[in-house]
Amino acid sequence: MKEHLRDYFPDRFPPSEGGTVKKLMNFLDESALERSKQACERKVMDVVNRSDELRLLIGAMRKYGCNFNIARHVVCERCSRCVGGFDPDTKQIVVCLGATFSKSKIMSILMHEMIHMFDYCRFKFDFNNLEHIACSEIRASNITYCSISDRINHRGPGKFDFKQTHQYCVKDVAFGSVKSYSPETSDEDLWKIVNKVFPYCYNDLEPFGRRATNGIRDLKQSYRERYYYGYE
Repeated sequence: MKEHLRDYFPDRFPPSEGGTVKKLMNFLDESALERSKQACERKVMDVVNRSDELRLLIGAMRKYGCNFNIARHVVCERCSRCVGGFDPDTKQIVVCLGATFSKSKIMSILMHEMIHMFDYCRFKFDFNNLEHIACSEIRASNITYCSISDRINHRGPGKFDFKQTHQYCVKDVAFGSVKSYSPETSDEDLWKIVNKVFPYCYNDLEPFGRRATNGIRDLKQSYRERYYYGYE
């Protein structure tokens, strides 16, 4: 994981004396922290076991030769200014402790980050290539985010045009994610990257094969059709 992300995922990096980890969590003793992690892990396990959508992603990764084990590939950790992330160095999804108050929130985090993990599995994904990052962020936002309420919040053009508002929301969310990953890159250059890869990545809907225009029902339909595409 890139060094500048230390402020987002302090547990991913060796702590320094008086550093970010200490400042963030000095009010929690170790036993309280451990209880928080265990509660988070129980919720993660329950969400994965109950979710057709996540099981589809797991089966799709297996098709491409990537086994997924919850205990190995999902961890609950302390974070700052984010709710989760995917660390390609350890091949782990990080669920942030502060974001684990509800199972619906955990579900949202896992869906988003498992799409990144799926992309990393099926392609020669380079996390030093901003075009690759932008593409995966577009895909994750396209499939898991940008509902009607999300589109209103992003205040895109053509607020009564589904296609326009959805595409604008996806681009805007992807831009923000790439910006946090590469803050040293100018906004102008980041928008060029997002717009360059958008046409292909917006239409790449694997492994679901559809956008969730009818909500979760569409993604559950994808799960029922998984055998047609060789997914377990």
